[in-house]
Amino acid sequence: MYNVEKYLDDALQSIEQQTYQQFKIIAVNDGSTDNSLAILRRWQKEVFGDKMEIITQDNQGLSCARNAGFQKVTTKYVYFFDSDDIMKENLLAETIAFLEQHNEVDFVKFNHQFLFDEPFHYTKLADYLYNLRHQEKTMIKSGVYDTTKDVRMVFPCAWDKVIKTSILQNNQINFVPKLINEDYIWSQQLMTCCHKFGYLAQNLYLYRQRTNSITSTKNKKKKQLQQASCVYTVNYILLIYMRQQRLAIIIYR
Repeated sequence: MYNVEKYLDDALQSIEQQTYQQFKIIAVNDGSTDNSLAILRRWQKEVFGDKMEIITQDNQGLSCARNAGFQKVTTKYVYFFDSDDIMKENLLAETIAFLEQHNEVDFVKFNHQFLFDEPFHYTKLADYLYNLRHQEKTMIKSGVYDTTKDVRMVFPCAWDKVIKTSILQNNQINFVPKLINEDYIWSQQLMTCCHKFGYLAQNLYLYRQRTNSITSTKNKKKKQLQQASCVYTVNYILLIYMRQQRLAIIIYR
């Protein structure tokens, strides 16, 4: 997390209200300069206790923060939660139940709704409706899907999946540091290592759109973003080709 004092209480409250309570929180403070760390410590003391572990590091970016947190994971499943978003109370219960019922899947993906910080502009409304139509066409119903056939059904996000920890650990799948839209490459790495995935046709997550977020702010890293997009495009083409040929190859090592 980085400078999310405005949203952190809501995010942590959504964790507290989960109907599934067999979890551990690994919260990474990525050099915040506001009151985010103080808020975390208050929740640790008053609510979560030993269920929350706090890691504090100098600001290194989202990828390094996620990687630092993942190194501490010892549970069967892992979920990457963005500190400015909100989980619906049944997110963990629904996803864990699905994974336990379908042992053959390596992760389960779910739907989300947008949560806007500012007035609903027309362009955002158009994008939102497009995304809804796209999901309706590609994600027909809950069930188990094959990555060799349904690769386009998985969107490049980390926060819309609960994953078997072993898949990430055994294949050394990490987030590439110092990239914007780091989820693209990470998602493609994940897909090359999985054979089956699950899909829940439920909106279990509120994805906040804020004007000063990493992905929405225009800054001097545009060239870096373009480089990341090129890598993602190449990887996506190679992934499609390999899936069509049914080759069990990992191209990211």
